[in-house]
Amino acid sequence: MLRQVLRDFPTDRSTWYNLGLVYLDQGMGQLLAQVIQQLAALDGGAVDAGLLAALWHMRYGDVSLAGPIIDDLIAKAPLLAQPRMLRAEWLSRVRAPLDSQIRALRDILRVQPGNLEALQWISAVEEIQAAQIRPPQVAWSTTVLETPGA
Repeated sequence: MLRQVLRDFPTDRSTWYNLGLVYLDQGMGQLLAQVIQQLAALDGGAVDAGLLAALWHMRYGDVSLAGPIIDDLIAKAPLLAQPRMLRAEWLSRVRAPLDSQIRALRDILRVQPGNLEALQWISAVEEIQAAQIRPPQVAWSTTVLETPGA
C-alpha cells in the first residue's frame, strides 16, 4: 500500500519514512538503505533519513555508529524531540554514566515538557542511581564478637 501511495506521490516524505519503518521492523537492510537514500534526496528529508539510519544501527548494526548520526540529527533539528529520545536510548545502550543519561532525558523535557516516557525514564534512572549510592544494608552479625582473640 505504501509503495502504491509513493507511485502517486513520489515526494511524500511521510510515506517514505513509514515504508522505511516497515523495512526496519522486518530487518530488510538493503531496502531500508534505498529508502534512506530516497529520503535524503528529498527537500527536508535528511532528518527522516538520519532517524532511520540511527534506528538501524541501534537495532541491527553497530550501536556505536548511531551516536554521531544522532548528534548530527539534534544539530539539524534542535526542536525535534525524536532525535533526543534516540540519544537517551543510545546512552542507555552504551552504558553511559547515569548522570549523562539523566541530562539527556531532561533535554527531551526541555523541548517537549510533557513527554511521559522521558519522565518515566528519569524516575527509573534516578532510582537506579539512588540504589548505587545507598550503602548496602547488612544484617548485624555476631561472628566477629564470637571469634577467639577478637
